[in-house]
Amino acid sequence: MNIQFIKSNEKVAYYYENIKTGLSFSFNKDVTFYAASTIKILIVLYLLDHNFDLEKEITILEPDKKQGSGIIKNDNLPKKYTIKKLMELTLKESDNTAYLKLVELVDREKLKEYGKSLKAIHTLEGKDNYGLITCQDFVHYWRRFWTLQKEYPYLLKWTKDPHYHIVKAKSLQNKVYVRKYGSYDIAYVE
Repeated sequence: MNIQFIKSNEKVAYYYENIKTGLSFSFNKDVTFYAASTIKILIVLYLLDHNFDLEKEITILEPDKKQGSGIIKNDNLPKKYTIKKLMELTLKESDNTAYLKLVELVDREKLKEYGKSLKAIHTLEGKDNYGLITCQDFVHYWRRFWTLQKEYPYLLKWTKDPHYHIVKAKSLQNKVYVRKYGSYDIAYVE
């Protein structure tokens, strides 16, 4: 395998782990950075682990619309969405409105506790519903994702082909991989 390591004066962190072999390598894996939309995976895991009725409908009202990523902000509201549809929009479209409505449904503090139960050290630290994270924390979320996708195969579908890609497939020899990106200001994570 040809691996090129990033050297930069900027704040850079990465963590790679082969889940089949356990081989891993990292750089600054314990440095905190703004999670942005990458944290959205956590709400989906929480809902699945806590056996929410995914067919339950949630009404999104005009005041619920959030700017930034997503497509609900373009919908005519009020409109009903199933929890499962909001989960899909959260992962595939990185929809801020869907994500924040799901956080409201669950409660931010319960979501923080859940992140810690997955062995993450940093979950939703800060004043907003995105917070700080480390690469190591994010790996804990992906491990749980990998276990749950066996029972809920649509998780792979949503994350193999999200609406927006930072890392282009061409740069990975067109191999398919699951991902959740996030960006805020000058920070980009995937």
